[in-house]
Amino acid sequence: MGPEVDDDREPWWLVTSVFDPDGTGSDFAYTEGLAAVGEPELHLWARPTRGDDPGLDWKLSPRDCCLILNQLAWRLLDGRLSVGDSWTEEYDEGFVTAHFSIGAPVDAASVDAFGAGDAPVLPISWSLRRPPVGPPRSMDPAARAAAESTYAQDVLMVGSEPRPVPPGWELPRKPRWDCDERFGPRTPSVLGKAARLWIATPVQWRDVVDYVVTAANQRLPISYARAVALSAAREVGRVTALERLILEVGAAVDEFSRESGSEIWGSLRDQYCHGLEEAEAGHAWSEVSTEVKDALATFLVVEAAADLLPDRVVRLGQGVVLAALTPAGLAPDTRWQCGPVVDRAVSELVADTRVSALVEAAAAWDEIYWREGGAGFAILTWTSAGCSRPIFVVLDADRCDAASDLLRARGLGLGTLQVWLTSLATVLAERVSIDQSVVDEFLRAGRAVPGLKELVNTPLPPEAA
Repeated sequence: MGPEVDDDREPWWLVTSVFDPDGTGSDFAYTEGLAAVGEPELHLWARPTRGDDPGLDWKLSPRDCCLILNQLAWRLLDGRLSVGDSWTEEYDEGFVTAHFSIGAPVDAASVDAFGAGDAPVLPISWSLRRPPVGPPRSMDPAARAAAESTYAQDVLMVGSEPRPVPPGWELPRKPRWDCDERFGPRTPSVLGKAARLWIATPVQWRDVVDYVVTAANQRLPISYARAVALSAAREVGRVTALERLILEVGAAVDEFSRESGSEIWGSLRDQYCHGLEEAEAGHAWSEVSTEVKDALATFLVVEAAADLLPDRVVRLGQGVVLAALTPAGLAPDTRWQCGPVVDRAVSELVADTRVSALVEAAAAWDEIYWREGGAGFAILTWTSAGCSRPIFVVLDADRCDAASDLLRARGLGLGTLQVWLTSLATVLAERVSIDQSVVDEFLRAGRAVPGLKELVNTPLPPEAA
């Protein structure tokens, strides 16, 4: 018997989250207000309170605690929660299991719930179950072959020109895929992805920072992908390697910002701190650079564990950074590609539409996609399996040339039409996840495209699993 996750009623009570100032993990949360209707308050520690696993490297986030307490509060108010009730929840894509139970009422002061006053408090105890940390294990042959292919593509993108990189982050002369490598068996893949960062242009670095800040402002839970990677790494003995990677990424970015990337980093700081006083600018840039380092650490940790993770977790952890390093509207790799049903729908619509109408729709959507109000949809295109195939595959050479000429006359490039194609594919693939106002704007921008509204508003057959 677990708390419902789909209760859309608005809580009228508060949930107070308390952080442990000493950093020992004694964070907790509790409700305030249930006592007003004669019910006890609820209390939840962020780390396990029983069981053999103390969760020294795993805890519930304040958001987790808030969701759990609100769901349980509704059960309590509905008369469906009692002392002794217990249930099990899965976290981190099933790599982690928590067993919860409701204890007998205690005094608020005994669990530091001072905001609850004299009201009794129901403590929620819980235990954590995870696979034990195993010995380092090699990838299976299929995973290694896929990693070698991805690495080869990254090396091709980086090119053969020697570029300055932070010490220790050079591409290996001969990649080794052994389980005892510095960042685990996927160490070459990690170095390949990192190399794409070190050789990124100033415009790409600007996009990396812009996209990371946008994702943070939209509360995209990128860090969830890192948590899943660390949980998945336990059984195959990669935890130490991933923890080492997290520490080394921060140091490498600091080195890059001081040395080969100092001009890029300085320009980014000026951009984000323009018009601020020095003290305020220092604080603002510190926050931005911390967000960027965290996102880059997640980006590379997910790469180090990609063979263990569902594609949707890889897209979440890497999509924001890879979108900045990949031409707009193109899939970073096949995990971002839309399925065959959506691909067929896009291709058929485009085949039946005049090039001039496609260009008109793309140009109108361009003004919406890049503005602040379109940030949520842009993030969806970066993190979902909704990218169209490249424009030169969807359109034949003559139509591509015609589109290029029309777009150039508007001061735009073919990338504008590529973004529109991927936006269409994303709308079709993720229709239920997209706010209706965004869909309406997309349709208004594409009003010159015959059949667009009918296609978007007609459910497509499900993609094959």
